Amino acid sequence: MRVIRLKPTDNNVIAAGLENGTIQLWDVLGNVAQKTLFSDNDRVFDLDFTPDSRYLFSGHGSGQIRQWDLESSEKKPIRRILLSPTSFSIAALGIYQPNPNTSRVVIAGQYNKLLLWDWAAGAVYNVIPKPPDNVPQSAQAKHYSQFRASITTSKVWRSLEIGL
Repeated sequence: MRVIRLKPTDNNVIAAGLENGTIQLWDVLGNVAQKTLFSDNDRVFDLDFTPDSRYLFSGHGSGQIRQWDLESSEKKPIRRILLSPTSFSIAALGIYQPNPNTSRVVIAGQYNKLLLWDWAAGAVYNVIPKPPDNVPQSAQAKHYSQFRASITTSKVWRSLEIGL
């Protein structure tokens, strides 16, 4: 097992991403598997739900980000993008949805790379985090590492203004 995420609207359900590419939804109170999603033996690195829990996004070792519709009976992703695993190794992902009309997945990668995927528009944006102006050049690498590490918390997105 690589990653576990709690479903935001039904707190007794978790999503578990496995080494073999399987994603399982579990009712932890009843200890029952609710749904199994499979993705071709492609290791799951991270998972995140939309705030309304309708969609689950998964980041994989192949460089793919997949969108799953949890209200559908389908066990295949409804959308996906492929990032080159040699130039973009997925470290973490999170949903940025301050309102119902915004539909973006924030994807953090190795070597301080950050992307936004607007899944409704089908567009991917490269984001270059800027350290505060008073940070000396020698300390900027540390700032970037902290920025990337904080992507899995929602607090960082409340403090960012992303004007895309």
